[in-house]
Amino acid sequence: MREYLFHGKRVDNSEWVEGYYVKAEKLDKSGYEHFIIEENAEGSSHLVYLESVGQYTGMKDIKEQRIFEGDIMETSIGGLISHRGVVEFADGSFGLRCTDGSAYFLCFVAGNYAIIGNVFENADLLEG
Repeated sequence: MREYLFHGKRVDNSEWVEGYYVKAEKLDKSGYEHFIIEENAEGSSHLVYLESVGQYTGMKDIKEQRIFEGDIMETSIGGLISHRGVVEFADGSFGLRCTDGSAYFLCFVAGNYAIIGNVFENADLLEG
């Protein structure tokens, strides 16, 4: 069975947390709050920035790190950057949209790329 896992950056201490994503209406009905509930016996819940929430793709990078939606990845050959892009979900699948305009299905390239950041904290890595 596919693992439904998300991560997000906590509002209270800026740490990243993984678990289940929950969107909950505020008690005063003024909008919504976004939480990650940790996948452990305690099930602690943490308020997170919505912009930081990304779904786990089910794949790992060349360093065996879990790849999440919004991660920025790159591959290099001989020390030169070959491709750099962001992980996105579109048209029913996860892909890598590269800064040079190319795009790849993530399942074909994940093991050859390394995570170097994410769009929430490192959007400047995608600039020319």
